[in-house]
Amino acid sequence: MVDLIQFLREVRPQRLLLKIDIEGTEASLLSKLPSVLPPATVLFLETHHPEPVWRQYLQPMLAAGFDHRVIRHRHEKEARTDYVEHMLTCR
Repeated sequence: MVDLIQFLREVRPQRLLLKIDIEGTEASLLSKLPSVLPPATVLFLETHHPEPVWRQYLQPMLAAGFDHRVIRHRHEKEARTDYVEHMLTCR
């Protein structure tokens, strides 16, 4: 396993395409991520929370100038869960 924040600090990429699926721990990562991302970044992630919760998770990214788009949203009735796929871009 790799500490993504530390890895990005060491590598310092100029561009980044990143897919994150970390099963509910998005808030802890997304609050730290904007400061280490390169200027040209596309980030895909999936959340499993209602809209007010994922909007709060995404706030640090939006405050850092990322554009946000929901690319897929499905509600799982039996699990009472929303599966939402997001795309964040910064150029």
